[in-house]
Amino acid sequence: MSENGESRSLQVLRQAVKEERLAHGILLHSESLQTLEREAMVLAGDLLKPISGENPANHPLNHPDLFHLRPGKKMRLINVDATRELIRQVYQTSNQGGNKVAIIHEADRFNLSGANAFLKSLEEPPEGTFIILLSTSQYDVLPTIRSRCFRFNVPAFDSGVSDEAWKKWKTDYHAWLNSLSGLRSGGKPAVSNAMFGLYGLLQQFETIQKKLTKERISEESEKIKGHTEKDEKDALESRILRGTLLELLKEVEQATRDYALNSSLGNTASRTQKLVQSVETLEELPGLLRLNLKDITALEYFFLKVLRLWSQP
Repeated sequence: MSENGESRSLQVLRQAVKEERLAHGILLHSESLQTLEREAMVLAGDLLKPISGENPANHPLNHPDLFHLRPGKKMRLINVDATRELIRQVYQTSNQGGNKVAIIHEADRFNLSGANAFLKSLEEPPEGTFIILLSTSQYDVLPTIRSRCFRFNVPAFDSGVSDEAWKKWKTDYHAWLNSLSGLRSGGKPAVSNAMFGLYGLLQQFETIQKKLTKERISEESEKIKGHTEKDEKDALESRILRGTLLELLKEVEQATRDYALNSSLGNTASRTQKLVQSVETLEELPGLLRLNLKDITALEYFFLKVLRLWSQP
């Protein structure tokens, strides 16, 4: 990562833009949606210059030659109708007489008909058109799309959530995990306390998630104030909601690792096995959420599984 917070991948891509040798199809993949979108906008800004200054009108998001394609509707898929509309846009003459950029958010969410409609444009885009695909699950991107892109990994270098309530939540989470070791010997009172603690953590998690999401939506909306339509704002809110949740889940994973490494309970092999199973359960959650399972229900599933795991001898 550079001094200004750019990944090595972004530095390479920006240099390619300067040298006018950037490929027309780029797939950026990372564990962090926020990181991907931030770096994609920097790259789009280079391709769509002049874009500079603090004026919201100059933000790359508001450039008339920048187009977006995102998952939509209840199934959160990129369908053929939305894909064809993007194709129509990129085949039009540039508004500013320069490059055009299409950003495909969550490219792993293409359905088959949408992907088929997109392939020719990806393989042979109009002159001066650059397509940037983003995914937190690169191997879920259809092989026919993935094979037509130059792929770059973008490390999730976010410094973590600095919210004080979240820091306290992680402390409480560690204390709850620690209490599970005495669950079997503590009888009904211990079980009641464990369940009470579980749902207390769930409620606090939901409150913190909503607070952080609201703050981030307000911050991002201010940048594009007055320059986007309702659909764009709705999409922005949806992305921030999902990105915040995935960021918090990643920190829950790290908090679980920290507990397992520092815990003196049980033998090392047992703790390792419990950690592996806990992380595997966490990794199931994005898939459950794609099925439109409520966030809090998915997290409840994780906590109940963890309770069973860490209360075992």
